[in-house]
Amino acid sequence: MTLVLTAITKDYIIQAADRRITWVPDFRVETDDRVKAVLWGQVLFAFTGLAEMPRSAKYIKQKDEKSERIDVARWLSEVLLIAEPDTAMDFIAEEATSAFRELAKVYPRERLTHIFVGAYWGKRKDRGILVPHIVLIHNAADGTNFRQQGLYLAKGQKYYYLFSKPVNRVVEARFKRQFDRISKTNVSANALARLMVETIREAGRAQGQKRDIGYGINVSCIPRQVVEDFDRGVPIMIDGGPITNNAIRFRYFPPTEPSSGGFATSPRFVSQEAIAKSITIGAGGTLRIVPHGFVDAGMEPTAQDK
Repeated sequence: MTLVLTAITKDYIIQAADRRITWVPDFRVETDDRVKAVLWGQVLFAFTGLAEMPRSAKYIKQKDEKSERIDVARWLSEVLLIAEPDTAMDFIAEEATSAFRELAKVYPRERLTHIFVGAYWGKRKDRGILVPHIVLIHNAADGTNFRQQGLYLAKGQKYYYLFSKPVNRVVEARFKRQFDRISKTNVSANALARLMVETIREAGRAQGQKRDIGYGINVSCIPRQVVEDFDRGVPIMIDGGPITNNAIRFRYFPPTEPSSGGFATSPRFVSQEAIAKSITIGAGGTLRIVPHGFVDAGMEPTAQDK
């Protein structure tokens, strides 16, 4: 299963996930190049578990599409496309439950564990300021019924991090020590992103031969400043460069590249084409509306990407 590592601080939300797809139960690698990042407005999503899901029945009905199994990133984008913003997380849980009830007729439930990890900035009524939130939508209890759990950065708390599954204790302890050091010295978010890439790779190496964590890592970041500016009418920029406080950033670190490198990349899908009116693509990227109704925020590849 993919390892999703999400970190929140008072200034940044950063999410990292490997791109590996493996077959169960023999851990045979199908690909190391499956993007698992989805951007919905100002909400980052990543996921771990199954690679494909039955298409949402409600989406099929509304969009007159055919019933089939599709990539989970596309499934999530289709569901978000027809969701109401205020109830989107509940809607994901409902539609995922319907899909996994169908899958449970074919596969053992112990093989159906799946987790969506969302991260976003939201205002707390008791604080009146933007606070980073993490939401988990998962079926860990029985492999079928999804529920959501949320958390946010408490007042006075410098940071919080969440692994989507248990990792080697030594790896997690090292990550926490270094995260502590970064938070005390106010080192840039790029340093945290590099640490997250290194940690996921270390977690993979610690698995031994039964390795389902890949070494190619996607990193996504939403700075608080971007959301504050958007509330004041400043368009959102999506960019693939090093992390700064003026754009939503997406970077890809290939398996053979050091964590200090990385290339411009993009989320698999950006749901809801109305968002295009408020998004600018930087770093030589392009913004195009594709036939299925999503904004495809595709970055132009660098020479190394090609």
